[in-house]
Amino acid sequence: MYKLTSLACHADFQVVSYIAVLFKLQYELSTIDGLKKTSGNARTIKQIKSYLHRHYLYDILRDNWSSAGNIKLEDLLADPKTCRYTGDIPRSSFEQTIADWLLRGNERVSESITTETRLFWNYYLRLSLSAAEIDKGKYDMEHCVPKNVLKMYFTKKNMPVPISSPCNLVYIPKGDNRSKGDSTYYQKKNQNPTAYKLSEVELDRYLYPTHSELSFIESPETITIEHYRRFLKDRATTITNRMIKALYNE
Repeated sequence: MYKLTSLACHADFQVVSYIAVLFKLQYELSTIDGLKKTSGNARTIKQIKSYLHRHYLYDILRDNWSSAGNIKLEDLLADPKTCRYTGDIPRSSFEQTIADWLLRGNERVSESITTETRLFWNYYLRLSLSAAEIDKGKYDMEHCVPKNVLKMYFTKKNMPVPISSPCNLVYIPKGDNRSKGDSTYYQKKNQNPTAYKLSEVELDRYLYPTHSELSFIESPETITIEHYRRFLKDRATTITNRMIKALYNE
């Protein structure tokens, strides 16, 4: 599906903090016995492990480890038993972080896909599909509004737009993406119903936009920057809500 290394966008101190906190909870240094295993922290360790996947994405989306990583690490290690990793992230805080990150993505004028974006959608895919589906399937990152359509109508006319905003991207099965070309899934399905069989319900599992959301690109009269930006704004709300539900198993 993709190389795991392509999803690694964390700072070194971020990963070190997980290792160091868990190590300090499991071991202590004694002047008599040297390094020895501790007891009584099993519950705390279990709590950390259950919340860590949320802390990882949360910190990356808010760029928490971009500076002063050593100071932040020292704060966590001052008392690992009460550090922030022992508690869950408030739903409202994560929701705002995702909304802010998507908003920044909607202003980023570039056609390159960031590693953070791939990580974000990887989280959504793995939280929304079963392990069996993930293991047997192959997925591609798809531009909902095709890249070449945006280039033809906007970029080539010196009207830069955020081609690879996270809100214009989604993972869908590889076989349903590679031959799509410059059309939406609905346009290709209309042309060849037997080759493109995913229903709107199935597409919705991947958070692919509805037909009505993408209908504006089906006519030259409605492909405007205003309509595209409205599409991105509305998608940001949808993605935020769905990702939060996925993260918190709602």
